[in-house]
Order: sequence, then structure tokens, then C-alpha cells
Amino acid sequence: MSTFTSGGKAGFYRFEQLANRPEVTEEQAARNRAKGRGLVKPRPRTRGLTNVSGPTLWRLIGRDEFPAPVKIGGIAVWSKQAVDEWMAARFEPQLSAAGSVAAHPPPPAPAHPRRNGRSAVRAQVEG
Repeated sequence: MSTFTSGGKAGFYRFEQLANRPEVTEEQAARNRAKGRGLVKPRPRTRGLTNVSGPTLWRLIGRDEFPAPVKIGGIAVWSKQAVDEWMAARFEPQLSAAGSVAAHPPPPAPAHPRRNGRSAVRAQVEG
């Protein structure tokens, strides 16, 4: 069975369960209340199942790289099965290879845009 599957259980995920939410401190909430906009209650940072931000999640949906939501009673929800399959396809190859040294090749050598204090382009032009 897949690491991410829900064991065949039908169900839905809400947006709050899928996307990361940044922390809102008491100071930020107070400023928002004074301005009359934004989040007015403090909240802790939370990590969603997908580990991506809300805007990134919507971009993935727009590019058909993440399952589209369905509306139930005017609320957007995602099929647990579709999300679990997406997560399995995206993350399990990384997880299954995690124990292998070959799965983690060394990082490429950093590009050095500057040579002798001059940019690489300028060095080419000046020859």
C-alpha cells in the first residue's frame, strides 16, 4: 500500500488541510485590526499536507499539475483519493530512493558569475 493512500477510505480534504499557512503574530494581528483589513486574530504557522503555500497550490491547479477541487455546498474540497495519488506520484520515488547513495548525486559546482572582480560577460567582452 502507498505511504500516502487513505486505505481506500472515501473523503475530502479542505484547502486548510492542503496548503501551508504563515504565522500571524499578536503584533501583526493588532496592526491588521487597526487598519481594518487582513487577519485580525493571531495564529500559529501550520504545514499542509502538500507542503506548498496557498498561491502555489492554486498555480499548480491552474497548470493541471494538481487535482482540481469540486464544490460541495459552495465549499471547495479535494478528493482524498486524487490528492493521495498525486502525493504518491510526486513523493514516493524520492522516499523509496532515499536510502540509496546513487539517489543523491553531489550538487553541481556553483557557477561563478564573477572572475577577477569583473562579471563573466564583461570579461568576455573585454577579452
